[in-house]
Amino acid sequence: AIPRIRDFRGLEPRGFDGTGNFNLGLREQMIFPEINVEKVSKPRGMNLTFVISGGSDERSLALLRGLGMPFKAVPVPAAPSAKGERLRSGDDRPLPVGGN
Repeated sequence: AIPRIRDFRGLEPRGFDGTGNFNLGLREQMIFPEINVEKVSKPRGMNLTFVISGGSDERSLALLRGLGMPFKAVPVPAAPSAKGERLRSGDDRPLPVGGN
């Protein structure tokens, strides 16, 4: 049902909580084909939590991907620059490697 969401481009991997559980919020229940549109008085949202005993976000992401959940691609961190500085994932600002 999730790919039926308008402009759906994949689930956000940032929905993991650090212990391997995945949280997902839906704005309305109409994405489910089992729901009769004529019987719905108003749109209702919901939060879903997938509790996974894998212990890490990476292992849980691999499991859920293996089960067919459509996650967005996780960006690969940039390689170290020529000055020996590393970049944080999702951040353009360089971080110093040495003391200072």
